Amino acid sequence: ALLCMVANMKIDLFVDLTCPFCYVSKLVLEDLKDKYNLEINYHVIRINKDVLEKELLLERYPQSVSIIPKLNNMIKDYNKEMNYKYKVNSLNPTMLYYNVYSENKLEAYKLLSELNEDYFTKNIDISDPIYINNRAKEYNLEFVDMDMDNQLYATEKLASQLGVSGTPFMIIDNQHKIS
Repeated sequence: ALLCMVANMKIDLFVDLTCPFCYVSKLVLEDLKDKYNLEINYHVIRINKDVLEKELLLERYPQSVSIIPKLNNMIKDYNKEMNYKYKVNSLNPTMLYYNVYSENKLEAYKLLSELNEDYFTKNIDISDPIYINNRAKEYNLEFVDMDMDNQLYATEKLASQLGVSGTPFMIIDNQHKIS
């Protein structure tokens, strides 16, 4: 009975390119996709794009001003151990993703996997303008010509309307939300 419930589901997965939990969730869903005939739609967004980590911590835990340096050092140490960079601005790779998406959805999904792989397993700074420009050329795009794609704005607006405040965030069959 559970197999029947899982098979043929539509999953909308909201991800941030630099979120390790999104990367793992995406890998798991890709492994299950064919087995259970899942339809997966990826929505790349930027979580906390306008808030610095310190400000976010202060907002969530105002009593903890004294532990912020300790937390930052713990996060940096953990990220070093896990072999990925502490802080990457995901705007450029997200713009690249949506520029490719506007031309070819399947190619954009492939690019999403490659960006995740480069960031999480090869420790490449995917926000580096040279990296982005080289990746853009693979899709006959020029990084300097890319602007904020309307799709990015629309997706981030939709995420806000749906109450997405963290990633990964899934909507299953347009009715069940999991964060």
